[in-house]
Amino acid sequence: MDSLTRHAKLVDQEANAYLVSETLQWRKEALDSITKTEKDRSTTQLTAALAWLGLDTVPHCGQAYQDNLLDRLVSDCCDGTTDWILKHPRMRVWLQNGRGQPLLWLKGKPGSGKSLSSSDGPLFDYANIDPTPGKSTLCAKIAQFLRAPRQSTVLFCFYSYMISNIYPDPVVFILATLISQILRQRIDLAAYVYEEFVAEARALSIRDLQELIFNLLPQLEMPRILVDGIDECIRYDANGRPHDVTPVREVLTALLRFEVPMQGAAPPKILIVSRDILQVIGILSKKPKVALDEESHALTVGIRRFTNQQLHGIKQRFYNFAGIDGVLSEVEKSIVARSEGSSHDICPCLGGLSKV
Repeated sequence: MDSLTRHAKLVDQEANAYLVSETLQWRKEALDSITKTEKDRSTTQLTAALAWLGLDTVPHCGQAYQDNLLDRLVSDCCDGTTDWILKHPRMRVWLQNGRGQPLLWLKGKPGSGKSLSSSDGPLFDYANIDPTPGKSTLCAKIAQFLRAPRQSTVLFCFYSYMISNIYPDPVVFILATLISQILRQRIDLAAYVYEEFVAEARALSIRDLQELIFNLLPQLEMPRILVDGIDECIRYDANGRPHDVTPVREVLTALLRFEVPMQGAAPPKILIVSRDILQVIGILSKKPKVALDEESHALTVGIRRFTNQQLHGIKQRFYNFAGIDGVLSEVEKSIVARSEGSSHDICPCLGGLSKV
Protein backbone atom coordinates (compact mmCIF):
# COMPACT_ATOMS: atom_id res chain seq x y z
CA MET A 1 0.00 0.00 0.00
CA ASP A 2 2.81 2.35 0.93
CA SER A 3 4.51 1.49 -2.34
CA LEU A 4 1.40 2.40 -4.31
CA THR A 5 1.06 5.67 -2.42
CA ARG A 6 4.68 6.63 -3.12
CA HIS A 7 4.23 5.68 -6.76
CA ALA A 8 1.10 7.79 -7.02
CA LYS A 9 2.94 10.76 -5.52
CA LEU A 10 5.77 10.33 -7.99
CA VAL A 11 3.28 10.21 -10.86
CA ASP A 12 1.62 13.38 -9.55
CA GLN A 13 4.99 15.12 -9.21
CA GLU A 14 6.02 14.16 -12.72
CA ALA A 15 2.65 15.32 -14.05
CA ASN A 16 2.97 18.64 -12.20
CA ALA A 17 6.53 19.08 -13.43
CA TYR A 18 5.37 18.40 -16.98
CA LEU A 19 2.52 20.90 -16.62
CA VAL A 20 4.87 23.53 -15.21
CA SER A 21 7.34 22.92 -18.06
CA GLU A 22 4.56 23.13 -20.64
CA THR A 23 3.20 26.30 -19.04
CA LEU A 24 6.62 27.95 -19.03
CA GLN A 25 7.19 26.94 -22.64
CA TRP A 26 3.78 28.32 -23.61
CA ARG A 27 4.50 31.58 -21.82
CA LYS A 28 7.87 31.87 -23.52
CA GLU A 29 6.34 31.22 -26.94
CA ALA A 30 3.56 33.70 -26.21
CA LEU A 31 6.05 36.38 -25.11
CA ASP A 32 8.23 35.68 -28.15
CA SER A 33 5.19 36.01 -30.39
CA ILE A 34 4.16 39.28 -28.74
CA THR A 35 7.72 40.60 -28.99
CA LYS A 36 7.93 39.67 -32.67
CA THR A 37 4.54 41.24 -33.35
CA GLU A 38 5.59 44.45 -31.61
CA LYS A 39 8.92 44.48 -33.45
CA ASP A 40 7.19 43.94 -36.79
CA ARG A 41 4.71 46.70 -36.02
CA SER A 42 7.52 49.09 -34.98
CA THR A 43 9.42 48.28 -38.15
CA THR A 44 6.34 48.88 -40.27
CA GLN A 45 5.66 52.18 -38.52
CA LEU A 46 9.30 53.25 -38.86
CA THR A 47 9.31 52.40 -42.57
CA ALA A 48 6.09 54.36 -43.07
CA ALA A 49 7.42 57.35 -41.12
CA LEU A 50 10.67 57.43 -43.11
CA ALA A 51 8.69 57.13 -46.35
CA TRP A 52 6.56 60.09 -45.21
CA LEU A 53 9.74 62.13 -44.71
CA GLY A 54 10.66 61.12 -48.26
CA LEU A 55 14.44 61.61 -48.17
CA ASP A 56 15.75 58.12 -48.93
CA THR A 57 14.22 58.06 -52.41
CA VAL A 58 15.90 61.32 -53.47
CA PRO A 59 19.51 61.03 -54.74
CA HIS A 60 22.12 62.41 -52.31
CA CYS A 61 19.44 63.22 -49.75
CA GLY A 62 19.03 60.01 -47.72
CA GLN A 63 20.70 59.02 -44.47
CA ALA A 64 23.21 56.80 -46.28
CA TYR A 65 24.56 59.88 -48.06
CA GLN A 66 24.88 61.79 -44.78
CA ASP A 67 26.66 58.87 -43.07
CA ASN A 68 29.01 58.28 -46.01
CA LEU A 69 29.84 61.98 -46.21
CA LEU A 70 30.66 62.14 -42.51
CA ASP A 71 32.89 59.06 -42.79
CA ARG A 72 34.60 60.48 -45.88
CA LEU A 73 35.30 63.82 -44.22
CA VAL A 74 36.79 62.09 -41.18
CA SER A 75 38.89 59.58 -43.11
CA ASP A 76 40.25 62.19 -45.56
CA CYS A 77 41.53 64.35 -42.71
CA CYS A 78 45.20 64.22 -41.81
CA ASP A 79 45.65 62.73 -38.33
CA GLY A 80 46.17 65.28 -35.59
CA THR A 81 45.16 68.37 -37.58
CA THR A 82 41.75 68.72 -35.93
CA ASP A 83 42.65 68.05 -32.29
CA TRP A 84 42.73 71.75 -31.51
CA ILE A 85 39.00 72.29 -32.11
CA LEU A 86 38.02 70.00 -29.22
CA LYS A 87 40.39 71.90 -26.91
CA HIS A 88 39.14 75.34 -27.90
CA PRO A 89 37.65 77.08 -24.80
CA ARG A 90 34.33 77.91 -26.44
CA MET A 91 34.02 74.40 -27.90
CA ARG A 92 34.80 72.83 -24.52
CA VAL A 93 32.01 74.85 -22.92
CA TRP A 94 29.61 73.85 -25.69
CA LEU A 95 30.48 70.17 -25.31
CA GLN A 96 29.59 70.21 -21.61
CA ASN A 97 26.03 69.76 -20.42
CA GLY A 98 24.37 72.62 -18.60
CA ARG A 99 27.12 75.13 -19.35
CA GLY A 100 27.11 78.16 -21.62
CA GLN A 101 24.63 79.08 -24.29
CA PRO A 102 23.05 76.26 -26.30
CA LEU A 103 24.24 77.58 -29.67
CA LEU A 104 27.79 77.86 -31.04
CA TRP A 105 28.78 79.18 -34.47
CA LEU A 106 31.82 77.70 -36.23
CA LYS A 107 32.61 80.12 -39.02
CA GLY A 108 35.13 80.79 -41.75
CA LYS A 109 35.72 83.42 -44.42
CA PRO A 110 33.99 83.06 -47.83
CA GLY A 111 36.11 81.04 -50.25
CA SER A 112 38.35 79.52 -47.59
CA GLY A 113 38.34 76.07 -46.09
CA LYS A 114 35.46 74.80 -48.16
CA SER A 115 34.99 71.04 -47.98
CA LEU A 116 32.07 70.71 -50.36
CA SER A 117 31.74 72.01 -53.90
CA SER A 118 28.96 72.46 -56.41
CA SER A 119 27.36 69.63 -58.33
CA ASP A 120 29.40 70.66 -61.38
CA GLY A 121 32.65 69.71 -59.67
CA PRO A 122 33.95 66.92 -57.46
CA LEU A 123 32.26 66.29 -54.14
CA PHE A 124 35.45 67.21 -52.33
CA ASP A 125 37.91 69.87 -53.40
CA TYR A 126 40.78 68.21 -51.56
CA ALA A 127 40.56 64.65 -52.93
CA ASN A 128 42.33 62.54 -50.34
CA ILE A 129 44.36 65.40 -48.87
CA ASP A 130 43.12 67.94 -46.32
CA PRO A 131 46.10 69.75 -44.77
CA THR A 132 44.05 72.43 -43.05
CA PRO A 133 40.64 70.89 -42.33
CA GLY A 134 37.75 73.07 -43.44
CA LYS A 135 34.60 73.78 -41.52
CA SER A 136 32.82 70.66 -42.75
CA THR A 137 35.73 68.44 -41.72
CA LEU A 138 35.82 69.99 -38.26
CA CYS A 139 32.06 69.49 -37.97
CA ALA A 140 32.48 65.82 -38.89
CA LYS A 141 35.25 65.33 -36.33
CA ILE A 142 33.10 66.92 -33.62
CA ALA A 143 30.20 64.63 -34.56
CA GLN A 144 32.53 61.62 -34.44
CA PHE A 145 33.82 62.68 -31.01
CA LEU A 146 30.29 63.06 -29.63
CA ARG A 147 29.14 59.71 -31.01
CA ALA A 148 32.05 57.73 -29.53
CA PRO A 149 30.82 57.46 -25.89
CA ARG A 150 27.18 57.06 -26.97
CA GLN A 151 26.07 59.29 -24.10
CA SER A 152 24.49 61.92 -26.34
CA THR A 153 21.97 61.70 -29.15
CA VAL A 154 23.92 63.16 -32.05
CA LEU A 155 21.95 64.62 -34.96
CA PHE A 156 23.78 66.09 -37.93
CA CYS A 157 23.06 67.46 -41.36
CA PHE A 158 25.51 68.39 -44.12
CA TYR A 159 23.82 70.73 -46.57
CA SER A 160 25.46 71.72 -49.85
CA TYR A 161 24.85 73.52 -53.10
CA MET A 162 24.50 70.13 -54.78
CA ILE A 163 21.64 69.20 -52.43
CA SER A 164 20.00 72.59 -52.97
CA ASN A 165 19.78 71.78 -56.70
CA ILE A 166 18.00 68.50 -55.93
CA TYR A 167 15.94 69.38 -52.86
CA PRO A 168 14.90 73.03 -53.15
CA ASP A 169 13.52 73.62 -49.62
CA PRO A 170 16.46 73.65 -47.16
CA VAL A 171 14.31 74.05 -44.04
CA VAL A 172 12.24 70.96 -44.83
CA PHE A 173 15.36 69.01 -45.81
CA ILE A 174 17.28 69.83 -42.62
CA LEU A 175 14.34 69.22 -40.27
CA ALA A 176 13.40 65.98 -42.06
CA THR A 177 17.02 64.79 -41.89
CA LEU A 178 17.18 65.42 -38.14
CA ILE A 179 13.84 63.67 -37.55
CA SER A 180 14.86 60.64 -39.59
CA GLN A 181 17.99 60.29 -37.45
CA ILE A 182 15.92 60.54 -34.26
CA LEU A 183 13.63 57.74 -35.45
CA ARG A 184 16.54 55.51 -36.46
CA GLN A 185 18.07 55.92 -33.01
CA ARG A 186 14.77 55.68 -31.13
CA ILE A 187 12.52 53.28 -33.04
CA ASP A 188 10.01 53.39 -30.18
CA LEU A 189 9.16 56.97 -31.18
CA ALA A 190 8.07 55.88 -34.66
CA ALA A 191 4.62 54.92 -33.30
CA TYR A 192 3.94 58.53 -32.30
CA VAL A 193 5.04 59.87 -35.70
CA TYR A 194 3.00 57.25 -37.52
CA GLU A 195 -0.22 57.74 -35.54
CA GLU A 196 -0.13 61.54 -35.28
CA PHE A 197 1.31 62.48 -38.67
CA VAL A 198 1.46 59.64 -41.19
CA ALA A 199 -1.93 58.04 -40.44
CA GLU A 200 -3.51 61.49 -40.32
CA ALA A 201 -2.10 62.26 -43.79
CA ARG A 202 -0.50 65.46 -42.56
CA ALA A 203 1.56 67.38 -45.08
CA LEU A 204 5.33 67.60 -44.88
CA SER A 205 5.12 71.27 -43.98
CA ILE A 206 7.60 73.32 -41.98
CA ARG A 207 4.99 73.87 -39.28
CA ASP A 208 4.29 70.14 -38.88
CA LEU A 209 7.99 69.26 -38.90
CA GLN A 210 8.72 71.89 -36.25
CA GLU A 211 5.85 70.62 -34.10
CA LEU A 212 7.13 67.08 -34.50
CA ILE A 213 10.74 67.79 -33.64
CA PHE A 214 9.70 69.93 -30.65
CA ASN A 215 7.86 66.89 -29.29
CA LEU A 216 10.67 64.44 -30.08
CA LEU A 217 13.69 66.32 -28.74
CA PRO A 218 12.64 66.19 -25.04
CA GLN A 219 12.53 62.38 -25.32
CA LEU A 220 16.24 62.21 -26.21
CA GLU A 221 19.29 61.84 -24.03
CA MET A 222 21.43 65.00 -24.21
CA PRO A 223 20.64 65.89 -27.85
CA ARG A 224 23.31 67.58 -29.95
CA ILE A 225 22.42 69.14 -33.30
CA LEU A 226 25.15 69.91 -35.86
CA VAL A 227 24.20 71.63 -39.13
CA ASP A 228 26.80 72.46 -41.76
CA GLY A 229 26.45 74.44 -44.98
CA ILE A 230 23.69 76.93 -44.20
CA ASP A 231 25.44 79.43 -46.45
CA GLU A 232 24.86 76.97 -49.33
CA CYS A 233 21.11 77.72 -49.14
CA ILE A 234 21.52 80.84 -51.24
CA ARG A 235 19.88 80.60 -54.65
CA TYR A 236 21.82 81.83 -57.69
CA ASP A 237 20.73 83.08 -61.09
CA ALA A 238 21.93 81.76 -64.45
CA ASN A 239 25.03 83.95 -64.25
CA GLY A 240 26.05 82.59 -60.86
CA ARG A 241 25.02 85.69 -58.94
CA PRO A 242 23.00 85.41 -55.70
CA HIS A 243 19.39 86.38 -56.30
CA ASP A 244 17.55 84.90 -53.30
CA VAL A 245 19.07 84.80 -49.81
CA THR A 246 15.83 84.31 -47.86
CA PRO A 247 16.43 80.54 -47.41
CA VAL A 248 19.45 81.34 -45.22
CA ARG A 249 17.31 83.44 -42.90
CA GLU A 250 14.55 80.83 -42.88
CA VAL A 251 16.92 78.01 -41.91
CA LEU A 252 18.51 80.06 -39.13
CA THR A 253 15.10 81.12 -37.82
CA ALA A 254 14.00 77.47 -37.69
CA LEU A 255 17.15 76.35 -35.86
CA LEU A 256 17.12 79.22 -33.38
CA ARG A 257 13.67 78.07 -32.22
CA PHE A 258 15.42 75.12 -30.57
CA GLU A 259 17.26 77.42 -28.14
CA VAL A 260 14.32 77.52 -25.73
CA PRO A 261 13.52 74.80 -23.15
CA MET A 262 11.02 72.21 -24.40
CA GLN A 263 8.49 70.52 -22.14
CA GLY A 264 10.62 71.26 -19.10
CA ALA A 265 13.76 69.79 -20.68
CA ALA A 266 16.92 71.81 -21.32
CA PRO A 267 17.33 72.99 -24.92
CA PRO A 268 19.61 70.91 -27.15
CA LYS A 269 23.13 72.05 -27.89
CA ILE A 270 23.32 73.40 -31.46
CA LEU A 271 26.41 73.82 -33.64
CA ILE A 272 25.96 75.89 -36.79
CA VAL A 273 28.80 75.67 -39.31
CA SER A 274 29.01 78.15 -42.18
CA ARG A 275 30.93 80.91 -43.89
CA ASP A 276 30.51 84.31 -42.28
CA ILE A 277 28.46 85.78 -45.12
CA LEU A 278 26.42 88.89 -44.46
CA GLN A 279 23.09 87.05 -44.14
CA VAL A 280 24.47 84.80 -41.40
CA ILE A 281 26.44 87.52 -39.60
CA GLY A 282 23.29 89.61 -39.20
CA ILE A 283 21.61 86.85 -37.19
CA LEU A 284 24.48 85.10 -35.39
CA SER A 285 26.88 87.98 -34.72
CA LYS A 286 26.05 88.04 -30.98
CA LYS A 287 26.26 84.28 -30.52
CA PRO A 288 29.38 82.51 -29.19
CA LYS A 289 31.63 81.66 -32.10
CA VAL A 290 34.84 79.96 -33.17
CA ALA A 291 36.33 81.82 -36.14
CA LEU A 292 38.81 79.88 -38.27
CA ASP A 293 40.47 83.07 -39.48
CA GLU A 294 41.39 83.79 -35.85
CA GLU A 295 43.00 80.38 -35.34
CA SER A 296 46.04 80.80 -37.57
CA HIS A 297 48.36 79.22 -34.98
CA ALA A 298 46.26 76.04 -34.78
CA LEU A 299 46.03 75.88 -38.57
CA THR A 300 49.78 76.39 -38.93
CA VAL A 301 50.42 73.53 -36.51
CA GLY A 302 48.14 71.37 -38.66
CA ILE A 303 49.97 72.41 -41.83
CA ARG A 304 53.32 71.58 -40.23
CA ARG A 305 52.08 68.16 -39.14
CA PHE A 306 50.64 67.41 -42.57
CA THR A 307 53.76 68.60 -44.38
CA ASN A 308 55.97 66.51 -42.12
CA GLN A 309 53.93 63.39 -42.81
CA GLN A 310 54.04 63.95 -46.56
CA LEU A 311 57.78 64.65 -46.59
CA HIS A 312 58.39 61.47 -44.60
CA GLY A 313 57.34 59.47 -47.67
CA ILE A 314 59.81 61.40 -49.82
CA LYS A 315 62.53 60.79 -47.24
CA GLN A 316 61.99 57.04 -47.51
CA ARG A 317 62.69 57.22 -51.25
CA PHE A 318 65.95 59.15 -50.83
CA TYR A 319 67.25 57.65 -47.59
CA ASN A 320 70.70 57.09 -49.20
CA PHE A 321 70.99 60.72 -50.24
CA ALA A 322 73.52 62.55 -48.08
CA GLY A 323 72.02 65.41 -46.13
CA ILE A 324 68.41 64.50 -46.97
CA ASP A 325 67.24 65.30 -43.41
CA GLY A 326 68.57 68.83 -43.59
CA VAL A 327 67.15 69.43 -47.07
CA LEU A 328 63.68 68.25 -46.13
CA SER A 329 63.78 70.21 -42.89
CA GLU A 330 64.40 73.40 -44.85
CA VAL A 331 61.67 72.45 -47.33
CA GLU A 332 59.22 71.96 -44.45
CA LYS A 333 60.09 75.36 -42.94
CA SER A 334 59.70 77.03 -46.33
CA ILE A 335 56.31 75.45 -47.03
CA VAL A 336 54.95 76.26 -43.57
CA ALA A 337 56.21 79.85 -43.76
CA ARG A 338 54.72 80.27 -47.22
CA SER A 339 51.33 78.92 -46.17
CA GLU A 340 50.61 81.64 -43.59
CA GLY A 341 47.79 79.53 -42.16
CA SER A 342 46.35 78.65 -45.56
CA SER A 343 46.63 75.37 -47.46
CA HIS A 344 46.17 76.79 -50.96
CA ASP A 345 49.83 76.43 -52.03
CA ILE A 346 50.76 73.32 -50.05
CA CYS A 347 49.33 70.54 -52.16
CA PRO A 348 50.85 71.83 -55.44
CA CYS A 349 54.26 72.11 -53.75
CA LEU A 350 54.13 68.63 -52.26
CA GLY A 351 52.66 67.25 -55.46
CA GLY A 352 55.62 68.60 -57.40
CA LEU A 353 58.08 67.14 -54.90
CA SER A 354 56.42 63.73 -55.05
CA LYS A 355 57.19 63.57 -58.81
CA VAL A 356 60.90 64.07 -58.26
